[in-house]
Amino acid sequence: MKKYLVSGLGISDGGVGRLMRKLIVQSEAAGFITVLRRNPKPIGKMLQGRQYLGVAFEMVLRIIDNIKFAWRVWGIRKSVILFVHPQTAGFARLLNLTVKNKIYFYVMDNSFFCIRSYNLNPELETECLRCVSNSELALSMCQPFPVKMDKEKNLKYLEQLKKVAHQITFLAQNLSQAELVRARFGPRTKVSIVGMDTGELEQSIQVTKFDKNRVVPCYDLVFHGAPQLAKGIKFFIELAETLEQVTAFIPASRKKCEQVIGRPIDAKNITFSECTWETGLKDVVRNSELVLNPSLWSAPIEGALQKSVYFAKKVAVVESEFGYEREFVSSEKFIRLPRNVSAAAIVVQGVLEGSAIKCADESQLGIIFPKQSLNIFEMIVKGEV
Repeated sequence: MKKYLVSGLGISDGGVGRLMRKLIVQSEAAGFITVLRRNPKPIGKMLQGRQYLGVAFEMVLRIIDNIKFAWRVWGIRKSVILFVHPQTAGFARLLNLTVKNKIYFYVMDNSFFCIRSYNLNPELETECLRCVSNSELALSMCQPFPVKMDKEKNLKYLEQLKKVAHQITFLAQNLSQAELVRARFGPRTKVSIVGMDTGELEQSIQVTKFDKNRVVPCYDLVFHGAPQLAKGIKFFIELAETLEQVTAFIPASRKKCEQVIGRPIDAKNITFSECTWETGLKDVVRNSELVLNPSLWSAPIEGALQKSVYFAKKVAVVESEFGYEREFVSSEKFIRLPRNVSAAAIVVQGVLEGSAIKCADESQLGIIFPKQSLNIFEMIVKGEV
């Protein structure tokens, strides 16, 4: 039988895009044929830069890519398929492929029951599980994300997926995600836990050692994640505003954060600076007192949390029912915070008062080390999943 890796996302600097970089290499080594969509360029930015010819060219490329991808997927028959990211690859294609193929669905987020992909209640901004039993219970405020589509069509796809789930082997990143898959599709659903490893952590360990002589800012609190509500950016800002005496750092612009939370941010104790892990955030994380990865949804393994756990002196997360964070053992290094900001502020204050800020050294690293993923393609070939 032929073997395929089918994904709606290719290589990029995003979370799934970074994972795809590693999956493509592994898949080709295992004899899999890769069928990927082209990563589109942001038309909005091109319009802002008045690159009108570039916009026209991009639209043509998108049409060509859609046709090419659809044709290649349509031609797959009697094969083994590792399927990734149905929001961009197409739920209809996933459903059609289950008819004459053996499907392994590598679960990236919670799009298998939640049209928002990140199951965050848009009103309460808390972990939301109302659609696990029935997607039709989606709130009126909920809309498909990250790909815009008709809401009713998305809900219909999710119910159809539930009907054919017995024909699919789900590959979950962690134990809690596997529990969610079974809660959605039934206790007999075929699920294997395979982890998630973008290769970033290993690369970060190998690339550089911490230069103690280099001047790097030290902050009380550091936000490590994308500036999104589901990733807890509003929670972090409100926490920093409550603790006026602490210093806080966010690796994004003030303007971007204000757009996300929908109001001005006047706090003087928060430093905003756009940077990536490779362009400064790594040093800030290693040098500061407490790093927060406050995802508010049922987050599986996130690269930001993996790196924080390895490099930061102390890490804080927000308690969840089905998030990866619940699989860690609480310790002086790994702290769980309540969702209530006022209550969380009391905990954080106690943590900060428990030890003075000092630069991290090598002996403090690697106290907790998350499990790395297995080679999924080798497991499929050997029949281990």
